Amino acid sequence: MQEASTVKDRPAAQYVRMSTDRQDFSIEMQTLAIGEYAEKHGYEIVRTYADAGISGLDISNRPALRALLADVVTGTPDYGAVLVYDISRWGRFQNPDQAAHYEFICVEAGIPVHYCAEPFANDGSPASGLLKSMKRLMAAEFSRELAYKTKSAKEGLRDLGYWTNGAPGYGLRRQAVTRSGRALKICQYGERNPHLKSRCILVHGPPEEVATVRRIYRLYIQDQLSFSEIATHLNRDGLRAENGREWRWYTVRQIITNEKYAGTYVGSRFPQHLGKSLPSRPEDWVRLPGFVKPIVTKATFESAQREYVRRRRVPTNEDLMAEIQALYAKHGFVSAALINAYSGRTSEYYRRRLGDLQTHFANAGFVMTKRQLTSSANMHVITERRREQGCVLSDEHIVRKLRGLLAVEGRLTIPLILSTPGVPTPATIRRRFGNLKAAYAMAGYIPSARQARLMHTGLPPASLNVS
Repeated sequence: MQEASTVKDRPAAQYVRMSTDRQDFSIEMQTLAIGEYAEKHGYEIVRTYADAGISGLDISNRPALRALLADVVTGTPDYGAVLVYDISRWGRFQNPDQAAHYEFICVEAGIPVHYCAEPFANDGSPASGLLKSMKRLMAAEFSRELAYKTKSAKEGLRDLGYWTNGAPGYGLRRQAVTRSGRALKICQYGERNPHLKSRCILVHGPPEEVATVRRIYRLYIQDQLSFSEIATHLNRDGLRAENGREWRWYTVRQIITNEKYAGTYVGSRFPQHLGKSLPSRPEDWVRLPGFVKPIVTKATFESAQREYVRRRRVPTNEDLMAEIQALYAKHGFVSAALINAYSGRTSEYYRRRLGDLQTHFANAGFVMTKRQLTSSANMHVITERRREQGCVLSDEHIVRKLRGLLAVEGRLTIPLILSTPGVPTPATIRRRFGNLKAAYAMAGYIPSARQARLMHTGLPPASLNVS
């Protein structure tokens, strides 16, 4: 251990962390040990950084440690050392070099890190470096072993029919049961199981919630309402979603797409390991039929899934034009107001996908109203005037602008386009090329899978010969 210093009242900061909120005395115990160390070695604690109930695997979820490093880097701290209980409190990073890097940031700024409960002095000696490296590896290995044991235990309980996944969802509740199967207390939202030696199973919630779940399926399948329309109906009738919140489209979708409402548990879709969750392949999912008493029949659930797939299909440009042609055949004319009222989509959606609607109307042989003809003629005059004045970029110039932005940023996104002077707005790009994905492709950028899903994509227009 380090010897006591003869210098008194040197200012220092302490960093404390506990992994879960059930470690009721962890922060207090660390603070007490650090206080004894500070008194013995002549330090005065002037600042406390505390991450309570936060895992040490990743710095992104540790605001206190990030704040400490930010204060150290900016050179504004009012202390000259950082005191930590031990190596594991600093972090259980799976790459030991990451923990060493954060410590080096402090040391480089002239603020050493002291581990108060470790049996060695953090003095930069070879022995100290070797021991720290071993301790960091041990801290990381502890997390790996604990994660594996926890995962195996939860999977074993799940296979026995016990619920281990937190909130059960709307229309369902957790019920504590003994090992012999005797029913105990039904836990409400946010309530922990008070019986330490019991486990939880899923059961039906209040009858009004069960009835609402069945109503949601009926509105979606039979009445052909969208998620948003169903949420509007439920809110209008004074019904509340899980935990008393208002209904939103995504809460309705969660009920429509979750097979537990048909009695089947589906797990391992996003398996977690060491604080990270990644999607798995459907063939790796765990399916346990009969896990809970169904609220809707299997046939009803499968019907909802077929409807969900049908509605999710992204229509092609030809599909959109066919929809407009059907409107024209029924009403004898086409306008933005008519599209908004009867097509099930907004006119802006068609405009983003197809570009100038009036041009498409004319090319399709639609008879335009006098007002539409006047508006189209005026817009054509204005566009030609702006083009003559050099205010309207050609398609080739727009692609070059995007290429230039791509060369600087390495990617193309809507926020980057909006914040870069000289680059046309996303709405302009959509009108010219039909959709952003097509323009990105011409500029030589392939969006990520997530970015592509967020776009309204259709068939790309004909390629431009841009030199």
